[in-house]
Amino acid sequence: MARKQVFLSYAKEDSRRVRRLYNMLIKGGLDVWFDEKSLKPGDSWKEVAVKAIHSSDYFIAVLSSRSVNKRGFVQREIREALDILDTYPPGDVYLIPVRLDRCSPSHKRLKGLNWVNLYRGWKDEVKKIINVCLHEPVSAVKKSRSRLHTDGVYQSPTEHYAYRYYYLRFLSDKTVLAVSSDWSPANIAPYFTKQNPYVSVGKYSLRGLELCFSTRRSSGIIEYNGLVGEKSLMLKKHSKINGHRDIHEFKFKKVKALTPDNDKSET
Repeated sequence: MARKQVFLSYAKEDSRRVRRLYNMLIKGGLDVWFDEKSLKPGDSWKEVAVKAIHSSDYFIAVLSSRSVNKRGFVQREIREALDILDTYPPGDVYLIPVRLDRCSPSHKRLKGLNWVNLYRGWKDEVKKIINVCLHEPVSAVKKSRSRLHTDGVYQSPTEHYAYRYYYLRFLSDKTVLAVSSDWSPANIAPYFTKQNPYVSVGKYSLRGLELCFSTRRSSGIIEYNGLVGEKSLMLKKHSKINGHRDIHEFKFKKVKALTPDNDKSET
């Protein structure tokens, strides 16, 4: 039987103590995804981390008073894990919050979960984690919830686009639509069609959680590739127009009033 995989999420300030936790979990029989050990030279670490979150059976969020309010990718990891947790039936275990000291988590939803408190005694508290991960049945819904939605749009954060959103829409015939606008998802929906001359059109390829496509504008082509999550996309963007490269997260927004191309989610 394959060993249960655990994703270890933490802030760099806590690296030394997290290495200790990693070693104890490995000795306890778990397969632990830990960036210091799991990333290969040349990996696109953000993409690899998101994929590992979705392929792991459990997610351990390690927090301390030094890192609990820190901004950065660790917060994005926790949000991704909370989105996955939303798909689990009540009572199923996926996200395990761990405190290195008496800190208070910034995410309100974490406060509703039973915490492991390493400051009370590492040996006994780590044993709790190992027992849950080895003996708790893994939810049948765990990874199957990651999918590309076609009943809404994907929206970029505004800060990357000069106070304009960048929208993506995927259709079940493998067509992808793209447009830039400062409108809301509901307002853009009636005009987000293949027939609109201001909308860029392309074809997408989906293999497992790996997504690849390009869109064509009058000025040139923009290429994308990345990973599909439960309610988001993590995409690398390469503009053939000006050579610019970047990585962005697109959040899914369900829209009821999509025009002619309405269809259901692709699972």
